[in-house]
Amino acid sequence: MTAKDPKRFYLGNYIDAQGKLSDEKLLYDPEDLNTHCVITGMTGSGKTGLGIALLEEIALKNIPAIIIDPKGDLTNLLLHFPELKGEDFATWIDPEAPLRQGKDLYVIAEETAEKWRKGLQSWGFESEDIASLNNISYTIFTPGSTVGNPINILSSFEAPTRTWKEGDEDIRQEISTSVTALLDLIGISNIDPIQSREHILLSTIIELYWSMNRSVSIEDMINAITDPPFEKLGALSVETMYPEKERLKLALLLNNFLASPTFQTWNKGPKLNIGDMLYTADGKARFNIFYLQHLNDHERMFFVTMLYSRIEAWMRTQTGTGNLRLAVYFDEIAGYLPSSENENPASRPIIIRMLKQARAYGVSMILSSQNPIDFNYKALSNAGTWFIGHLQTEWDKNRLLDGLITNSGEINRAEANKLIASLEKRQFLYMNVHKNGLRVFSSRWAMNYLAGPLTRNLIPLLIEKGLSQSNDSNAGIIHPEKASDNHIQNEGEEVMSPLPNNKPEVPEGSKPVIAPTINEYYRRSEKTAEECGASNSQINYLPVWVAQAETRIFQRKYNLDFSEKKTALIDDPNIRGTSIRWEDYAIDPIDPATLDQRPESMDAKYENPPEWMLDDRSAKTRETDFIDYVYRSSNIRIHANEKLEVYASPETTEAEFFEMCKAKIAEASQAEREKLTKAYEKVVDKLEIKIRKAEADVEDKKDKVNSRNLEKYGAWGELALSILTKKRRSVSSSLTKYTQSGAAENALEKAQIALDAANEELEKEIEAFKNNIDEVEARWETIAKENSEISIAPMKKDIYTDIFGIVWMPYYMNDAGKLVKAF
Repeated sequence: MTAKDPKRFYLGNYIDAQGKLSDEKLLYDPEDLNTHCVITGMTGSGKTGLGIALLEEIALKNIPAIIIDPKGDLTNLLLHFPELKGEDFATWIDPEAPLRQGKDLYVIAEETAEKWRKGLQSWGFESEDIASLNNISYTIFTPGSTVGNPINILSSFEAPTRTWKEGDEDIRQEISTSVTALLDLIGISNIDPIQSREHILLSTIIELYWSMNRSVSIEDMINAITDPPFEKLGALSVETMYPEKERLKLALLLNNFLASPTFQTWNKGPKLNIGDMLYTADGKARFNIFYLQHLNDHERMFFVTMLYSRIEAWMRTQTGTGNLRLAVYFDEIAGYLPSSENENPASRPIIIRMLKQARAYGVSMILSSQNPIDFNYKALSNAGTWFIGHLQTEWDKNRLLDGLITNSGEINRAEANKLIASLEKRQFLYMNVHKNGLRVFSSRWAMNYLAGPLTRNLIPLLIEKGLSQSNDSNAGIIHPEKASDNHIQNEGEEVMSPLPNNKPEVPEGSKPVIAPTINEYYRRSEKTAEECGASNSQINYLPVWVAQAETRIFQRKYNLDFSEKKTALIDDPNIRGTSIRWEDYAIDPIDPATLDQRPESMDAKYENPPEWMLDDRSAKTRETDFIDYVYRSSNIRIHANEKLEVYASPETTEAEFFEMCKAKIAEASQAEREKLTKAYEKVVDKLEIKIRKAEADVEDKKDKVNSRNLEKYGAWGELALSILTKKRRSVSSSLTKYTQSGAAENALEKAQIALDAANEELEKEIEAFKNNIDEVEARWETIAKENSEISIAPMKKDIYTDIFGIVWMPYYMNDAGKLVKAF
């Protein structure tokens, strides 16, 4: 059973009192969005995933949306793959993921697809639900750039279609907003429209033109600044209020913008007509994603302000409604609606007006930011729904609670503080003025693949793969009130219609017209016609696409200076898109010296390249894809022994590496053995001296003992004779000699003990030396086995493209009517 709800938005499931995910669904009423919505949470809180889930639900209800995407996260709205095939995910996976994970890209893609399948199933979604997202139309717009679909923002200075009335406040507000945005674009920011001479002058010029039902261009403004078509500004003359010399500075700023190469891109594409951007001819709602990652801060401010101005102008022409008519989603609003009254960016007044007035027209403002400190809570008091994720600091939390309590005294601060503190990833505090109390819920799994911000080089892929509409295929766009009617284009009406095919016809065999942005090379022939069995020496050029890049890796630590070339040759006429399995077309490197910049013969014949080779728009993207392939596949593995500091080059065999380690071990272990031997020899020398001294001492003591023993035996005889003869002196002398003999024996015993101890110490030193030598040999034997392989990846800046483009390969037509290689 599908998790979709036929009427309400399914955003997730509530968290119960025990902090566990419950079965109770958060089903949000679409009409509640009319009172606007704020989503906030720190990086990693799941804020983007919740925003995409909300927009998915809007899409499933066939409600159009205008989406402002400064970072590129919301381009993920186009990445829904009903079949959940790994190959669908592969293009959008971070190209550095294979290096980080040590896996092939397509293995990661299959794992990601399986992860998404299980995640969606766990929330009750099926492939049919994902396919339902294709029931609306998606278009990526890139203002100021042709990398995606350009949009003509400068058409906003065209005269309004509604009748001008003296004192028409709506039109004057539109003029004021447009002028503020234009001045910010040229570097005049944070102005007060009432005090700014530049603003007053430009507003007066535009109002004069519009009052005469005339559109005004930038060039018209410049001319009117230098030569005003009126004499006064208010009660004072133009010259008094704004002297010519000062006006010239403003004119120069505008002229710099007009003269810059980027100006033309702001003037390309369909007009920014909101009514034409909501539904297709067959009634499908349209999601218009304005990708702004490539713009600088002033350009973003200009576009965002002008876009809101156009939405407001369209809104004024609509009747009131309680239904959700249009969702306007702004990701990362920080800087566009600041809290400080001292900051007045061009976007601030128009966003505040929209927050106050848009609800009456069924236009929802959905604002998202990771920085709650930068919110203007006074303006956001108009927001009826808040989704608050995990916040980074107590300061963030307190600032947000201060703002919420100021705007709505019904909030229990202690309860809100406790709930916010408990939030985990993908959990949000939910506050809705249409519902009672505060609840915590976990956002559901997004049906779109959350690839993260898409970089500029990936935007053309969205169009080429059919995930985004192209300006070339957006014919038949109509107003929402006519969505169910057949649309008939009025004469002179400008719509996003297919461009005519203006390719010049080329006679058969002639050189095809190749865009100058596509590189061309001519393979030099190396054989004569005769060698190829051809009597006609006319060259026949066949086109192939060759991509070749050199990777250079220099790592001083590993004594590595390595270079490698990767080459792919494609002659397949049926290539689709710009994501190619380059490894399927790998060949040996081509020597650039064999390629020329010009053909060998001016009368050569050419075979027409397939359409994909002629698509200059996708060539740069395809080159980026090739560089990504080289980057992913150029990591090298080298044999290494970190402790020995032995590192082999990629070309070194395992056997050669082992010999390198053996040589290093022999050198290192020999040095350690020599060091031990020298230390041992010093100890042994000292012990040998000590032993020799002890031995001499023992011998000396033995001689003394022997001498004293003779005296002792003689003394016994004397003693016996003295006793018999009763001679006292002889008795005393005999006893003395006996005592001296005992002392000599004691001295000998001590000398022998010292000698034995010295010999024992020597034996211990010999044993310790042997053990140390054995330990050294065992340790180096262990180190010798601690070999590993180190993976070294290049940096993208170390990849250099040698060849990328069409290579014309020379052939002769032999006498049998077959083409044979001339190289």
